[in-house]
Amino acid sequence: MHTKKNNESSESNYTKVYKKSILNLERYLNVYSDSMNFYDWKKLYYKDPDPCSIKKRNEIVCTADGLLSIYRIYTKYGLSTKLINDYRTYRKTPIIHFPSEKWGVNMSRAKVFGDRIDHTLFDLQRYCNGETDCRLKKAYELPKTKAWLESFGYDFKAIIEWRGIWGIFVNENYEVYDLEYDDGTIITDYSDSYEYEWSDNYYENVKKKIKEFEARLEEEH
Repeated sequence: MHTKKNNESSESNYTKVYKKSILNLERYLNVYSDSMNFYDWKKLYYKDPDPCSIKKRNEIVCTADGLLSIYRIYTKYGLSTKLINDYRTYRKTPIIHFPSEKWGVNMSRAKVFGDRIDHTLFDLQRYCNGETDCRLKKAYELPKTKAWLESFGYDFKAIIEWRGIWGIFVNENYEVYDLEYDDGTIITDYSDSYEYEWSDNYYENVKKKIKEFEARLEEEH
């Protein structure tokens, strides 16, 4: 029987920062569009809500890892109302959490996997299965992340159930879905390269998975 995700969190703080970021985005579009670029706005007015979403596992603090970063959405749509709409819709609910640690999984997966959560989970599964050539091995062996993995007994299934993402990011056999496709294809190997730029299919399929997770939360409540 599946267990529900850990509900210990600071979602009210997350929501507060998330809403403020939306207001600042709207303010920038309406007031500063002729005098300030996106990067200046981000530096001055944007605060990432992810660190405010906290899940604990045996006192190990884990923070959210947004599947669509503000920069990711910006590279897709530029500074526009579409950016605001996607941020409002797809950053509302934090989903994935990893231990809060310098150069941990949250910080490393963007560089190693082009920010792809499916290949991150595939790599994590390989590590839990005892593979030695995993791309995020250094992150997994950091003190907090190591203790976090040990708390699950290096059981990938237990990690997936802790976050309540079975059937969304993995199938019934806990094989990781390849989000480049929307047909149940699973990942069986690493890609030859991981560019930061995503295909339109990948971007849209990540959004579908976010909505699937939110629908599950609504059913549970």
